[in-house]
Amino acid sequence: MIYNFLLPYIHSSHLANLLHYVSFRSFLAFIFSFIIWLIFGQKFISIMAHWQKYGQPIRALGPQSHSVKIGTPTMGGILMIISIAFTTIVFCDLTNIYIWCSLAILAIFGILGFVDDYSKIK
Repeated sequence: MIYNFLLPYIHSSHLANLLHYVSFRSFLAFIFSFIIWLIFGQKFISIMAHWQKYGQPIRALGPQSHSVKIGTPTMGGILMIISIAFTTIVFCDLTNIYIWCSLAILAIFGILGFVDDYSKIK
């Protein structure tokens, strides 16, 4: 979105010219996604732990080393998908069809992961 807004100013502004490079936009997207995780991560985990009550169920037939994971909250991928989708929409060229295909695949796998985690805790 930022790329599309600043595209007319690429030749007149050095800052706008930096956004023309995919590597710079990728770095900004990584940094902003990391900041989103730092700001909302712990609160999100505590909300998921409160909402899920019992957390990750572990089968009795599994290895004993997995018993450490009892009570671990699931669905952390929700925040990851939100941060990836947000930074992708903000920093990518939205006229590129591959960006929209990637976001659609991210959403599909996110729904699949949500259904899987939700079926484990209910």
